[in-house]
Amino acid sequence: MALAFFCFFATLSLICNEIHACFVFVVAQTLEEPPYLTVGTDVSAKYRGAFCEAKIKTAKRLVKAKVTFKPSSSTAEVHDEHIRGVLKVGAVVEARNQDGIYQEATINKLTDASLYTVVFNDGDEKTLRRSSLCLKGARHFAESEASPLSAFSLV
Repeated sequence: MALAFFCFFATLSLICNEIHACFVFVVAQTLEEPPYLTVGTDVSAKYRGAFCEAKIKTAKRLVKAKVTFKPSSSTAEVHDEHIRGVLKVGAVVEARNQDGIYQEATINKLTDASLYTVVFNDGDEKTLRRSSLCLKGARHFAESEASPLSAFSLV
């Protein structure tokens, strides 16, 4: 109950930044962010409808990549353990095809289907998907930047 009460008021004061953080997360996920999060990463985690500060305790990694094989231009979804190379959209890698042979391919899309167990500040734990997590640092702006939601006020 105390955590929910704290999160409610913390969320009210940070709601514009958190909405922007998740917006930035969705836009930047395929451009700049890693394809999965690691243990120890500080995040904002969704808890009973509010985003609260937490830290990743464990991660059951499951990253899928949609790839286009060369020269056939056929596409497939491949788990990251079957990819040799950098996990980044647009990267040319070697991916295992349906015949079990590694073949040159280009990554078109990455999907993080991992399960993350996070620990909140009060010690509570919850297992969440990546869609319920935002990188904690993503909500902070450079001083020269303005939030697209800065025109809206909670007061």
